Amino acid sequence: MMKGIALSVLYILMLLPSFAQDFDRDSIFYTPIEKGLTKKTIEPPEPKRKSHYYFNFLSGTLIGNSGINGEESATYSFTTTHGVRLGNRLSVGVGLGFDSYWGWKAMPVFGSLSYDLLGKKNRLFVQLNYGKSWVKKAESQYEYGTTTYNGGGMINPSLGYKIVYHDLRLYILAGFKMQKVNMYTEYPGYYSYANRLIAPTPNSSYSNTELSMNRAYFSIGFGWK
Repeated sequence: MMKGIALSVLYILMLLPSFAQDFDRDSIFYTPIEKGLTKKTIEPPEPKRKSHYYFNFLSGTLIGNSGINGEESATYSFTTTHGVRLGNRLSVGVGLGFDSYWGWKAMPVFGSLSYDLLGKKNRLFVQLNYGKSWVKKAESQYEYGTTTYNGGGMINPSLGYKIVYHDLRLYILAGFKMQKVNMYTEYPGYYSYANRLIAPTPNSSYSNTELSMNRAYFSIGFGWK
């Protein structure tokens, strides 16, 4: 009997290595990995952000024809915009600016629409400002007649880059600004007596001209959110 038990134990010990090497049936402890396969990482979608307030201040330059012998001039420009960011990409707001031109100034009030094109943190974006301006002409003692400037439409498309640091933003923009102005001028005539101008005549002349001031636009600035 003892001999039979010993033979049985010996037989079981001889079968154990074959069971341990049977990897096809042992799927719990061993899963073969094919060569050349890499594990793909699925990035989570960008979380949707709630709407929140933002503002920015920009200063830059306007470059274009000065109107004097076709020469180019560079003048300055300032804007501030306040609005709401809608989700991850779209922003809407209203703004106020101050632009200088050769011989007169403009203060545009505008609506602003911008959309982020590329980037997850720092972003490339497009922006469109559209509004109307109040204008003021610089006085000159050498001009003949009386000229009145009335502001017209202003349109300012631009491409920008936004650098993000926590809630702060740094903006770099380049684009185009077009400002329309209605110019009304009266040239009075006078009676002359003994080399003296006495009074305006009824036949004074008038002119009404619409100006389109086209400028290249470059600006940098900062903002919050």
